[in-house]
This record gives sequence, structure tokens and C-alpha cells, in this order.
Amino acid sequence: MRDPVGTMRRLYAHFGEPLGVEAEARMTRLAQENPQHKHGRHVYSLEEFGLTAEGVRRHFRGYRERFAIPMKTMIG
Repeated sequence: MRDPVGTMRRLYAHFGEPLGVEAEARMTRLAQENPQHKHGRHVYSLEEFGLTAEGVRRHFRGYRERFAIPMKTMIG
């Protein structure tokens, strides 16, 4: 969310596609008119979905180990 238009520029460049001036202007306008948290901030908890941090850690343990994802990146 720090630089959505810059991210799109890099994405287009990665795939060797041109990003037209008009398309970039529209993306810029969209980002400016719809900032993050425009309609408030949503905060969710695991508990409201019947989950626990320990259960999620246990469930994704193999995934975290395979892709070397530190625990602090996950929950808690």
C-alpha cells in the first residue's frame, strides 16, 4: 500500500508490458481517491472465527518450515 502505482509499474516491466500514461494516471487517481482505511479500519481476531494462535501455528508449521517463515511473521 506504500506505492501501489510504483508496484504496478514494476509488475508491468517484469512482464515486458507497457504501462500507458493514461492507465498510470487512472491508477494514481484511484489510489488517491481510495486511500487505505478510507471507510475505517477493520480489526479481526482469531477467536471470532473459532481459532487459536496455537492452533494456527500448529496447522501451518510444515509450511513455515518449508519456506523458512519466521514465527514472528505469523501470529504472535
